[in-house]
Amino acid sequence: MLTIHTEAQGPATIVRLAGELATGDVEQLQKTATKLMEQAPIQIVFELSRLQFLTSAGLGTLVQLAARANSQHGRAVLASVSPFVSGVLETTRLEKFFEVYPSVEEALRAVGTPK
Repeated sequence: MLTIHTEAQGPATIVRLAGELATGDVEQLQKTATKLMEQAPIQIVFELSRLQFLTSAGLGTLVQLAARANSQHGRAVLASVSPFVSGVLETTRLEKFFEVYPSVEEALRAVGTPK
């Protein structure tokens, strides 16, 4: 089961994901992120320290959301990734696709800086 909490932090929004991001949870994440992407500029930090598991559908959704933010001249970055998610990113070589930061604070500083 996925839990999503959002928190405005200056011009950015922190999206904290906890639990499991499985196929059945993708729609919930897409709805939350789509609502945030209606605001400009798009500056989203996905905080993943409590995300214990994700399926390929969940990973694909994160890729899609980051790509959408980039195409709209925004930023969607990952912060505080759990060991499991870090392993998935390394295995799939997506750590090169995503901007990954060790902490939420560093991610917030990064999204506040033009790419």
